[in-house]
Amino acid sequence: MKRIQGIGASPGIAIGPAFLFQKAEIRVERRDFSDAAREWARIEEALQAAVAQLEALARRVYGEIGSEQAAIFEAQLQMLDDPDLLDAVRHLIIDRHISAEYALQMAGEEQYRYIWL
Repeated sequence: MKRIQGIGASPGIAIGPAFLFQKAEIRVERRDFSDAAREWARIEEALQAAVAQLEALARRVYGEIGSEQAAIFEAQLQMLDDPDLLDAVRHLIIDRHISAEYALQMAGEEQYRYIWL
């Protein structure tokens, strides 16, 4: 049997399966293109889909668990509407001609470094 030590989130004893979280590293390959308007349209389409999914999740969690737990989705929705992030993505797409996915990854990583490091 493997023993794993951790920090309890609340007092008491719980019995059940344990899951070990391992952060997945997602890397997007750089892809150049020539149609900046098309790439920006792809970002807008993806954002609309993500917002719809997050709103649906927030409603479901709010109804089943509560507002405190649903707040995580509200925070994610705010990130998707961050003007600084979107301006950085737009700049990378238009000025550097890189794909929507790669631009979003680069802008997100830069924001992370600025805020957390």
